[in-house]
Amino acid sequence: MITYKYEKQVDDQCDIEPPRKYDVKIELPQIASDKPTAVILNDKIKKDYNLDKISNQTSRAGNLYITYESIVKDDNIYIVIKEEVDNFCASGDTTYTNYFYDIKNDTVFDYSGAYKKLGFTEQDLRKQDGVPSDFTLEDCKKTMYYCSIKINGDEITPYVDIDTRWE
Repeated sequence: MITYKYEKQVDDQCDIEPPRKYDVKIELPQIASDKPTAVILNDKIKKDYNLDKISNQTSRAGNLYITYESIVKDDNIYIVIKEEVDNFCASGDTTYTNYFYDIKNDTVFDYSGAYKKLGFTEQDLRKQDGVPSDFTLEDCKKTMYYCSIKINGDEITPYVDIDTRWE
């Protein structure tokens, strides 16, 4: 895995005195492969985070930090990208996005494929606070659920983010 790094400071677009500088710090993964699907996935990651637009910004409403964690396990790459927007004149947000890549077969797969490859069951998902006792992988397709994984060191766990705005 190669890390694409980008850093700069930009001007304040808020009406706050005294004006401040905000950090833009980006670390994105790039799969070290010239296989066709790996190249496409690398381009997708860069496009998803709109690096051209970010690099041309001269001002923002707060800090932007994009970092990632990844694990290679059984010839599969599991990536979690964390985007933190720390706005000073608006509200901030943190989002997580997953990408999964099968090295041997040069293919990408989704959370369902990741869960199968990692041996997670629907019961593993139900152990999480707030997840209904009858939750299934089909529920991941509903608007209010975002099924993913979390990486902590060398441990991967299933994760369900429940958006209560849709209840």
